[in-house]
Amino acid sequence: MNWIEKEFRRTGLPRSALARYLDRQNPVVSLIASGDRQVTAEEADLIRSFFSIVPPNASPEFTSAVEVLKSTKLRKRIGIDLLRGFERDASQVGPGLAWSLASLLEPLNERTSILRADQIVAICRIAWLDLGSVTGGARAGVIVQGQRKRLDDALSELNASAKLWMTDCGSPRAYEFDRGGRFEPIPVRTQNIQKAGLQFIDSSIFDLGKCTGFIVVDDNAKPFFVKGQTIFVSHTKPQPGDLVAVINEQELSGDTAVIGKLAYESSDAIAIDTARGQQKLEKTSYLQVRRIDFCRL
Repeated sequence: MNWIEKEFRRTGLPRSALARYLDRQNPVVSLIASGDRQVTAEEADLIRSFFSIVPPNASPEFTSAVEVLKSTKLRKRIGIDLLRGFERDASQVGPGLAWSLASLLEPLNERTSILRADQIVAICRIAWLDLGSVTGGARAGVIVQGQRKRLDDALSELNASAKLWMTDCGSPRAYEFDRGGRFEPIPVRTQNIQKAGLQFIDSSIFDLGKCTGFIVVDDNAKPFFVKGQTIFVSHTKPQPGDLVAVINEQELSGDTAVIGKLAYESSDAIAIDTARGQQKLEKTSYLQVRRIDFCRL
């Protein structure tokens, strides 16, 4: 077991949160955790900063409270609960950290985004909130912050606290709350959309440029591809008529894609011609339209 997998077990943090923090796809983090993909020096420093939000002496109860944050539904509820709680505190005591935290979380009111697990842990730490009570899971215990005076600005307090966590965990760099985006978009649940299962292979350099390989693991890509074929997608902007894979980078259940010919891509929709007819998807920041450059058996 490598040190990254050990840190996942120690902290209880989900791999999907690290993927967003590193700006990598979930399969890449799985390969990193298993030791099948080497990390660069910069990635290693970022990974250590990510894990630094959980104290090195965290109890099993605290880790259990972190583990339940894998649930998207729970994190959606917690984000709103935190926002409402900080709003109430701010109305009673006036400008201060609670007011700044409420302002920071105010976009959650739109119900289109949520906090990552690591962000919830970080907010609970700077606000001296009991994580177990916040999650409704096992009691985690209040984390003692020491006698340092807290700042009234939420981001400044997060940055100041992150430097202390960096020292506590021996991390070479501090945790960054906004890294990977301030909020995580809530995945859109599309109905009656045929998706093909994919298994990530690797990223390689070919004559056509840098491509990412996937094995098609079912028959939902027919008639374009069959189970067992390997497809290679690139970042080249596709044109109408090109074979494409529409990949949802927020997919929680695994890697899938809508595969077919691109009919059109507008500012708010993507249309793909498949064997079942034209399928339309709502365009979001986490739906990536990748051109399929070539395949092999």
